Amino acid sequence: MNSLEIIKSIYADIEALPQHLHSDFKLHSPGKSLVAGEFAGLEGMIGHLTHMQTLSDNTMKLQASNFMADEKWGIGVSRITALRDDKQLDTVGFGLWRFADGKLIDHWEFVSDQNAWDDFWS
Repeated sequence: MNSLEIIKSIYADIEALPQHLHSDFKLHSPGKSLVAGEFAGLEGMIGHLTHMQTLSDNTMKLQASNFMADEKWGIGVSRITALRDDKQLDTVGFGLWRFADGKLIDHWEFVSDQNAWDDFWS
């Protein structure tokens, strides 16, 4: 499976993630909210996603739309929506992925409006 196929597969089915993660995997989530930080390994990634679902009462949805990748880097572009208390989130997310040894070793989360993202998750 090439890098582009890996990126597409993990956005299509989260169950595909474990087989593609490097043992030194790290997720980097910027900002100043309850979901910001650095998370290590599969447990860190799943914990981060679970935390966002819990905070949004399982309303967070990710609709992936565009992908690009070469042997070292990949990106997924998505629309992210969620509800939390009286807040509504509707933003574009950019997942930047770095490959090492054919596995995903780093993931950086970016959104089109970091302030709105931080406000929503705070």
